[in-house]
Amino acid sequence: MSWGLQMSKDLLTGDGFAVRLPGRSGLQYSENGRTMTIDAEMLAGPVDLIVYRSSVGLWSDGMVANDSEKRRILANIEAALAKAGIKAEFE
Repeated sequence: MSWGLQMSKDLLTGDGFAVRLPGRSGLQYSENGRTMTIDAEMLAGPVDLIVYRSSVGLWSDGMVANDSEKRRILANIEAALAKAGIKAEFE
């Protein structure tokens, strides 16, 4: 898998997906024209961001992500954040 990670002010893009950090809480994950809002919190300390695994699931078009999609989405988010130097914890 090639990442070709690009980072602008609040957007990380990888191979076929994007992770947007619009503010202090939450993140948006996009791929294939669909978007999912995922609960997350920015922190001050050894961890920069907590991502709540249980909030991964509902696409903006109303479709529910299956277990395989959820694993891929979390792996993409984890890799993109790490590549950008953002220390994340997944709960």
